[in-house]
Amino acid sequence: MAYAVWYPGDPGPRENMPRAREAALKAVALDNSLAAGHMALAYIDLNYDWNFAEAERESKRALELDPNLAIARNVYARELVILGRADEALVQVRRALELEPYAEDYPAWVFYLAHRYNDALELAQKIVAINPNYSWGRWALAANYEQLGKEKEAAEEYLQFEILSGSSPQRIKRLREGLARSGAKGFWQASLEDYLRTAKSSYAPPVLVAGVYMRLGDKARALQWLEKGYQERDDLMIDLNVDPVFDALRSEPRFQDLVRRVGLPEEKPHGADRSKFRDGPAKKQPRLPDTLRTTRV
Repeated sequence: MAYAVWYPGDPGPRENMPRAREAALKAVALDNSLAAGHMALAYIDLNYDWNFAEAERESKRALELDPNLAIARNVYARELVILGRADEALVQVRRALELEPYAEDYPAWVFYLAHRYNDALELAQKIVAINPNYSWGRWALAANYEQLGKEKEAAEEYLQFEILSGSSPQRIKRLREGLARSGAKGFWQASLEDYLRTAKSSYAPPVLVAGVYMRLGDKARALQWLEKGYQERDDLMIDLNVDPVFDALRSEPRFQDLVRRVGLPEEKPHGADRSKFRDGPAKKQPRLPDTLRTTRV
C-alpha cells in the first residue's frame, strides 16, 4: 500500500491510488485467496473510490480468509466509524489490538474518530512509550491532546511528528520558530504558510490545509480547501462526519453538501456531539478493557 501514503509535495491520490488499485487487482487475480489483496482493495474502495458498500464487502472477504489480519480489522473499523457505526468499529480495533498490541496508531485513530479521546490518548501513550520514534504515534498523541484542550502539548507533538516523518529542516525550523513565538497559533500559522508554498508547485493534502485554516478560525477558506479535497479525492474527506476539527462547520450548507457528495450519512453519526467533552477530560467515558492493559509500558 505504499502508493496510498504521501506527504506535502509528493504526488497526490489521483496519481498514486490508481496504481495502488492496479497492483491490488493483480495480486487478487493471481491468488483470490490472498487476504492482504482483498484488504488492499477495501482500502482503495474506502479511501479513494468512496464506495463504502464495496469496501465493506472486501473487508469482510479479507477477514473471512484471515481473521487474524489486524490491518484488515483496522481498515474495516475506520469505515465503520465514519459511517456512524462506532460500537462495531471499536469491536474491530479491540480485536486488532489483541492480535498486534500497540504495533501501530490505527486503533488510536479510530478511538479518536469515535470521540473517545481518553482511550485514544492512553493507546497513543503506550505506542510512543514502546517506540518513541514512531511518527504516527506522535500524531495520535497530538490529535488527542488537542481535543482535550492541551493545545501547547498538541503543537509540540505535532512538531515531533514532522521531525520524525522526515520533513525538511527548513520546514522544521519555521514550525519551531512559530511555536516559540506564539504557541499553537504560531505553529499553525507557520504550517499554513508552508502548505501554501508547497501548493504553488505541487500537491498539498487539501484536508490538512483546511484543518489548519479551522485552527486559525478561517471557516471560509477551510471550506474552499475542503472543496479542493473533494476534487482531488483526498482520503481524509471520508472523515468529515466525525473529525472534530470540523465541528464548527457542521451547520454550514456547503459542508453538508460535501458530506452528501462524498456519500457519508447525512444524519449526525453516533458520537458526533462532543459538547460533553468541552470542559476537560470526559471522565464518564468507558475505559479500555483490562485485557488490553499490559505492563509493557
